[in-house]
Amino acid sequence: MNSIILMSILMSTPVLSLLSIGLVVLIGFLINKKYVSKKNVDIIMKIFENIENNYKSWGIEGNEKMDVFIKEFIDRYKADNGTVPTDDIIKNAVKIVEKLVNAQK
Repeated sequence: MNSIILMSILMSTPVLSLLSIGLVVLIGFLINKKYVSKKNVDIIMKIFENIENNYKSWGIEGNEKMDVFIKEFIDRYKADNGTVPTDDIIKNAVKIVEKLVNAQK
């Protein structure tokens, strides 16, 4: 019974709104600290949205989605910057995507 109440509270509009605001603040913090650039956030968001819109038709789920994200991020980063992203840049991109996935749940 308590878990049902807890889940309904966690999935409520106010809580989801706060999580979304927290995610925006986190991304802003990362940009300000130069952990991730605005350009990278744009790349991350486009890839994330594309995967979320198409993963079912591609027949992938779970960790496969992350594998597709990482490959696509590296490809787009190289295309935009002319260099391969560092491990730290990839790790920060993955952290942002994990936060986006958690905000969806």
